[in-house]
Amino acid sequence: MTPMKTRTLLASVRKLLPQGNDSIRPWWFWFFLIAISYPAIGSGLLPQFGPLTGAVSGFPVVLALGSGILYLFLASRFFLAGTGRPLGWGLPALVVCCFPGYWLVSEASEIIWTKITWFIPVTSQVQEDFFSMLMRMQQMAEQRQIPDFTPQQFDHGVLPRAVVLIFAVGFSEELGKWLCSFARRTSSRRERCGLAFLAGVGFGVAEGLIYSANKYNGQADLSIYVVRFGSLVLLHGMLSAVTADLLFDLRRSGDLWADAGKFLLRLAPTALVHGLYDLAVTYDRNIPAWLLLMIVLNRFWAVCLGKPCRVFGTRSAWRGLLPTGEVGDLPPPQRIP
Repeated sequence: MTPMKTRTLLASVRKLLPQGNDSIRPWWFWFFLIAISYPAIGSGLLPQFGPLTGAVSGFPVVLALGSGILYLFLASRFFLAGTGRPLGWGLPALVVCCFPGYWLVSEASEIIWTKITWFIPVTSQVQEDFFSMLMRMQQMAEQRQIPDFTPQQFDHGVLPRAVVLIFAVGFSEELGKWLCSFARRTSSRRERCGLAFLAGVGFGVAEGLIYSANKYNGQADLSIYVVRFGSLVLLHGMLSAVTADLLFDLRRSGDLWADAGKFLLRLAPTALVHGLYDLAVTYDRNIPAWLLLMIVLNRFWAVCLGKPCRVFGTRSAWRGLLPTGEVGDLPPPQRIP
């Protein structure tokens, strides 16, 4: 191979590697990659420490506080650096989405499940089995036991479960987290994405506490808690930041139905990825789950850098559903007289 061809090949490989800037180094990309990939491909890497009996009351709370503080620092580093905002500026979004945001989203999700049964009758059985599973989980929590069943035991087909997960989980959770980001007012796209990231962190922390109380019951292994309060909290934050970026420059046209359609189209990518990821995890399909995580990471890294990302195929996965212009703060639209 000639030196010219070697340089061309190296240049092509370099374009596939994560890019950075003066404040965000490329090695952060690999941190995020490992952190969110852990549930899909590395859940067996941690040593098994046995059940955490006796620590059920305090241990998840400590992990929740640690997770919230860690990602509060990361949000300050990636979204608030150079803005003059103090470290705790985005804390209200985290707190609001942790409570009462999580409860409100859960209620909305239950309502959506009820409405879905009007259109797809088979999902009613999925809903009934889900609530019976929750009741059984609560009974076993009172007895301090780990549930001895899996979601596959209540399977009624991939399509009904996919519909439920995309609409009752994906859309409701991503919309709820985005709304909680308005606990603080800002006109900056970057700050809005940071607030949404922290809202997602708050939601993930609340979800981890609920799962710890109702499902793990002090009997699960340490690795489960690491996944719940580490990787999944970060994933919730990433999805929320991407949602805020997609919705930031959406402007009202005066036509209610057209505006609602545009809003749902902008919300659809993260809701769809969220629901499909949950579906892949439900059926233990780790490779599809990991590929979906890479789509989220690609877009999230672009949001962090404030420019299109060249990792895993630029922005082709979101083409047609993106705001116009580059990623980052955009000037306000000019009103046509």
